[in-house]
Amino acid sequence: MLPKVTYVILSYNQALFIESAVNSVLTQNYSNIEIIISDDCSSDETIKILSQYKSLPNVTVTQTQKNNGVVSNLNHASKFISGEYVFLMGGDDISYPDRTEKVIAYFDKEPNLMCVYTDTNDMNYLGKLLELKNNSGFKYFKRNGDLDVVSMLKMDLGVLGCSASYKTSVFKQFPLMGNNYISEDKILTLRSLLIGKVGFINDKLVYYRLGTGISNNTGQNDFLSYFKIYRGKLKTYNAYLNDQSIKDRLSFEQLQLLSGLSNFYTLCDKNLRNPKLQLFLQIIFSKYAPMKEKLRYLYMLYLKKSAK
Repeated sequence: MLPKVTYVILSYNQALFIESAVNSVLTQNYSNIEIIISDDCSSDETIKILSQYKSLPNVTVTQTQKNNGVVSNLNHASKFISGEYVFLMGGDDISYPDRTEKVIAYFDKEPNLMCVYTDTNDMNYLGKLLELKNNSGFKYFKRNGDLDVVSMLKMDLGVLGCSASYKTSVFKQFPLMGNNYISEDKILTLRSLLIGKVGFINDKLVYYRLGTGISNNTGQNDFLSYFKIYRGKLKTYNAYLNDQSIKDRLSFEQLQLLSGLSNFYTLCDKNLRNPKLQLFLQIIFSKYAPMKEKLRYLYMLYLKKSAK
């Protein structure tokens, strides 16, 4: 018998796209699938549209009590998971009909895999395919390379959430994610690496919609955008440090690296607000931060000075 797969579709104000997302899972060429659709208190017609699926035996439609973002929504949805594998989707993305079949076959080849993500076909808000040299899924793979805990922490890496799938162990062996996490993709990547491996399929298995909902990537390069990125990194590292289930699985050296990176971004945050030479030197001579991040910090100082 085929292993049971749970698709978790997270929606928020995606009335224009949610039917296409759900129907793409209902038409998978893989039979043993349950679908959990969790809506994060949409204010549009999303939940009304989802009502048509409530009568289907393999579909659960649920809604959070309050809009608290993607991490809280996924925590809510995870309570309903009963499959051996969990496939994640946004309510504005579309899975290829053979996504499940190909990903499960890939999992079967390597027993230690805890997470598999794939290449994507990127499209705009209207569903028009973007003619890109490399789509988002492959861009993530080029940046990530062969992930391990150290590289993931040092470079603040993670898989592309819309094309990711996991063994249920990644959810069941850990407590619910804290709301101090700003997204689910990095913490689930780290969990996967702490108990196994992460793999990539160089095959387009998801249509990834850019510029909507959770996947709203603007690509701005001004000071405030960079500063927001830095604050996000700091929040992520601090969330790891406050997560006992993560700390308990890190080696002493990995925990030192994590603490050093948190300190680096804390100093960057302070010095960008109130520049001081002593803080600047500590940042530049940090032994934990990669050179790329130090150069980015110098560029942020330049942007801030130029904006005056």
